Amino acid sequence: GGVRPGARVAPAQPGWNRGPPAGGAPTSSELHAVSERGGHILAVVDASDRHGAVLGNLHVTRWPVVVGRALDSDLILDEAHLAAKHLELHAGTDDSVRGFLTSQVNGALLEGEQLSPGQEFVWRAGQSLCLGRIRLGLRMRATPLPAEQPFEPSSGTELARSSALLVLLLALSVFVSWLDVREPDRFTQTLPVFLVGLGGVVALWSAAWALMSKLFSGRPQFLRHVRIACTTLLLSQLSTAVLQMLAFMLSWAWMARFENHATSIVLATGIWFHLRAIAPQRGRMLGMVVVALAALGLGTTMGSQWLQNQRLSSQMYMTALFPPQLRLVEGVPAKQFVDELADLRPALDKRLKDGSAENAEDDSDD
Repeated sequence: GGVRPGARVAPAQPGWNRGPPAGGAPTSSELHAVSERGGHILAVVDASDRHGAVLGNLHVTRWPVVVGRALDSDLILDEAHLAAKHLELHAGTDDSVRGFLTSQVNGALLEGEQLSPGQEFVWRAGQSLCLGRIRLGLRMRATPLPAEQPFEPSSGTELARSSALLVLLLALSVFVSWLDVREPDRFTQTLPVFLVGLGGVVALWSAAWALMSKLFSGRPQFLRHVRIACTTLLLSQLSTAVLQMLAFMLSWAWMARFENHATSIVLATGIWFHLRAIAPQRGRMLGMVVVALAALGLGTTMGSQWLQNQRLSSQMYMTALFPPQLRLVEGVPAKQFVDELADLRPALDKRLKDGSAENAEDDSDD
């Protein structure tokens, strides 16, 4: 019915604390650890799979610590790419330990830096160390704990935020479409179809990303992907409006010509946030991939436009006009405007001549 006065209570077994199985974890990788009884916890080594799901932690009560597949290791990792004794951890400073790779074939990856077998290194608290398909994290006794994060047990707040963003997106899209409308009656008739169509596109797009989230991280996060999609579309429309307005206010037509490129950059950023929600541990690598693909796409588009039309954008002039009161630069007299247009005549004649020559060649080939 209790503990007798003066009785000694055995300390908890420090070692491998196993949690519930995480979705997406490698079925062939089971982690175990052996640690001495008693003593103060000097550090904690966390282990997670390649998707970021935490598999457990090792309470370190003495140095050195041996990591490998051998049964006499302190931290036993059932990972085919590890040696019997792959890594030794020795005491270091208050926020780091000294590591030595005792493997002969495979090394490790420390914060993106490749470490070779036999190499000695310093592993600081908070840095990620990858051994094969397993990612290790280090927390020292002196490592400050991050602030407690608020927990929302229900999805009510999340649903409210997602709904508010969706309503804002629909309202802004309707307003932008209304500015360009030429037949008000027809616009009113097609408005319900427009709203349902845009909402359906956002829902299907978010559902596709939620399916990938479920496959890779075990959680669909549908509402999170809805917020990312709505925010991306909102920012793309705002970037287009800002560039068009600045081009009109400052008479910088080139800003309006590149509004499509700005939209592409915003969309690429949104895709990166979707990918980061799926694999938060791979954010840096995924960001580099998205940047490379976006740069390749923009470079190819601009290069194609230059080869075909001798310009980097498909737009030749500003497509949006605003109230004259918004202009920050003074207009030019009509005569000066006409005289400046005359300077364009030689270039237009040359373009027309080149086009006629190409059409004549096409006719001769036919």
